[in-house]
Amino acid sequence: MTVDVTGTWQSFDAIYLELTLEQQGQKVTGSVLKPKHLAGPIEGTVTGDELKFSRKNGIFDGEMTVSGDEMRGALRAIVGSAGANYTRRTTVHFTRVSPLPSPSSED
Repeated sequence: MTVDVTGTWQSFDAIYLELTLEQQGQKVTGSVLKPKHLAGPIEGTVTGDELKFSRKNGIFDGEMTVSGDEMRGALRAIVGSAGANYTRRTTVHFTRVSPLPSPSSED
């Protein structure tokens, strides 16, 4: 069974990030909202409880294991000043801070 990652997520670990994600099937789209210097579109996929995503301009990518309203894993940042092939991995823990949207009901 595939988890649903729709919602707003925050990490307060080594790096503060706020993501908003929307999921349709296995496809995930969304945005980095904060910090501003990393803000922009992200896209990825969910398989089972694993989320893989990347910032569209190649600043970073991530691999997370999702469990309910938490996901843990690693971000791999591309560090431009050290050369195109240099990357830095950071362990992160995200918490979903906004609930999944409720199914709409029509009367």
